[in-house]
Amino acid sequence: MIVLQATYDREVRRRIKAENEFDAALSMYNALVRRINRLGGEDFLSKKSSSKQFDRSELNVLISLCHPDKHNGKSSANIMTSRLIELRKEL
Repeated sequence: MIVLQATYDREVRRRIKAENEFDAALSMYNALVRRINRLGGEDFLSKKSSSKQFDRSELNVLISLCHPDKHNGKSSANIMTSRLIELRKEL
């Protein structure tokens, strides 16, 4: 298969950009997980008042990171996304 150098270069740049975006999202996710753990982990998430610990934009980030579409439809992703949406409704 013959590919133009420009096509190859464009694909390499696209993949590098995607990797950088993934790394940035992963860093945000890890920071939020550390914050949740610092606040008590599962106990923190199960409290009704816990939604006041996050603002709406932080909950939106968590929802996008936990969304089942990003985790091959895993049931744990469905559960966590549902819980986060419920927390967002409390705001």
